Amino acid sequence: MKTGKNLNMNDGGKYLAILDSDLLVAFLRKKANGYEVIEYLKGEQLELKTTVFNAAELYNDCYSMRNVAKVLNKVKSLLENLSEMKMLFKNMQN
Repeated sequence: MKTGKNLNMNDGGKYLAILDSDLLVAFLRKKANGYEVIEYLKGEQLELKTTVFNAAELYNDCYSMRNVAKVLNKVKSLLENLSEMKMLFKNMQN
């Protein structure tokens, strides 16, 4: 994947990437571009996060699919693996 700028991870700062819903949908659908971008970001050791709004959009879109339960599980699994969402789900379950 080509980027306009290489990230300098040696400055001691912590970097994160906020993933938008289009990228997350491409990843869930196993499209090459979605997978490549997320794998690249993981390789750069970035913390991967998304917003609550993107999560809501993903869940909402599940109900337009044929196999709602299967897609809901895929979305939940993906979001639980994003660090910010782990905290959100823990708080919602308490």
